[in-house]
Amino acid sequence: MTLLLERFLSKMYCNQHKFSLFLFQQKGSAYVAEPFYFYKMEIQHKSDAKGGMFFYQNGDKVLAEMTYVWAGDKKIIIDHTEVNESLKGQGVGNKLVAAAVDKARAEGLTILPLCPFANAVMKKDTSFHDVLAS
Repeated sequence: MTLLLERFLSKMYCNQHKFSLFLFQQKGSAYVAEPFYFYKMEIQHKSDAKGGMFFYQNGDKVLAEMTYVWAGDKKIIIDHTEVNESLKGQGVGNKLVAAAVDKARAEGLTILPLCPFANAVMKKDTSFHDVLAS
């Protein structure tokens, strides 16, 4: 088994001229490939009285963002999500949505996802349904 894992861990996969290393972790009796990132992606948040944004920034450059506006005291409307081409396919958009869901749960808010991407993510992941605005 160790030799098999070493072969998997040493393989590099090419996806649109970008190389990714996959880490194979045991989940029950199976092994699951998960992307291995060489950096910790920290989603940040800033807001004001009108709205706010969740974003990922590298240095001074914002590479991914999801914006929202307030609709009353207890509801936010997600209106836009954008991810830089260099981060496409790495689940960054999903992390932005998850950060908004975490905020909503912590503050007793609901979310109306008008952005098509955020709407699709929130409807697909049933664990997010508790904060969906009706």
